[in-house]
Amino acid sequence: MDIDVSKLPKIDLLIGGSPCQGFSFAGKMLNFDDHRSALFWEFARILKYTDPTYFLLENVIRQCVKPRPLGRGYKHVVRCIH
Repeated sequence: MDIDVSKLPKIDLLIGGSPCQGFSFAGKMLNFDDHRSALFWEFARILKYTDPTYFLLENVIRQCVKPRPLGRGYKHVVRCIH
């Protein structure tokens, strides 16, 4: 994705989510190494640049739990968007 964030207007609310295929038990469980999970990094980039008043990131359960120790994936996500 190639979004020129410098051309975005002031954003009050940013909403996004990560595709679940990379985290799915039915798939290869590549997590963030799955190319489809790259949308999360684009969301984090836009979030940091625009600094909206509020944001909502849909949770994909496997971002936060197994095979990682409970909470480790969540902490990684928080570090990326903080």
